[in-house]
Amino acid sequence: MFSVLVLLVVFSIHGITVNAAGDLVSGVCQKTASSNPSVTYGFCSSSLQANPKSRTSDIFGLGEISLQLSLSKAAYVTSRINSLKDGRINPDVKATLNACSTYYRNVVSNVQGAINAFKGRDFASAGSQIASALESAQDCKDGFVAGIVAPVEDDVEASINLIYISFSIAGMN
Repeated sequence: MFSVLVLLVVFSIHGITVNAAGDLVSGVCQKTASSNPSVTYGFCSSSLQANPKSRTSDIFGLGEISLQLSLSKAAYVTSRINSLKDGRINPDVKATLNACSTYYRNVVSNVQGAINAFKGRDFASAGSQIASALESAQDCKDGFVAGIVAPVEDDVEASINLIYISFSIAGMN
């Protein structure tokens, strides 16, 4: 009887730990989605939970995860922009991609700066760097010519949303 009781207590504690981490991601994503309608709860949650460490992370750990996701996506967007702009494309799209290439070099640099500041627990500087990254990514998006679909628009939108998640988490630290 005693061993059954001990097992129940152990399983209960384990369940609380798992639920607490899940609740943290859920809470972060609810707060993020409510403060920016472009970031859906589902996008936030699936993005953070794609990293298995999110299940056991505290808010600081989620911040690191979100910044790494932001950096990976920004690097991917940069690479994709650079490969597309050298191809045969509409001149308006090419001009937009050239501008976006510059903006995304800034995004990558700012996110790297935010990661360094965040690791040093300088959340004000991290927030400032993230805000700059967000502004540059948004400038790229704003440059898309109406009626012409740039081949990276969806990736840029996802990048902006990931950066916003990082911005939201940095504000929670």
